[in-house]
Amino acid sequence: MTSSINPSAAQVMPTVVEAMPEGPEVPKVAPQTAPVEEKKPEKKKRKRGHNPWLEYVKVYRTEHPDLKFKEVLQAAKLTYTRIKKEKEEKS
Repeated sequence: MTSSINPSAAQVMPTVVEAMPEGPEVPKVAPQTAPVEEKKPEKKKRKRGHNPWLEYVKVYRTEHPDLKFKEVLQAAKLTYTRIKKEKEEKS
């Protein structure tokens, strides 16, 4: 009787299944799933005030359309006067 199993494959595959050693039982773990993202309370977006410098640059650029933006910034810097905001006193 000839065996149809390749002799080299028989050496690789074990023919006897060993019994698991007895010991403390390992608790079964549920299969891992993708973590559920908890919804965070939405933060109110703080509405920023306008930037006076950028407003001034826009106006200056409309008055001088022939200048490049870099030149507009350099020229506007010379004529811009900063406006200081008065802070409210905390009581």
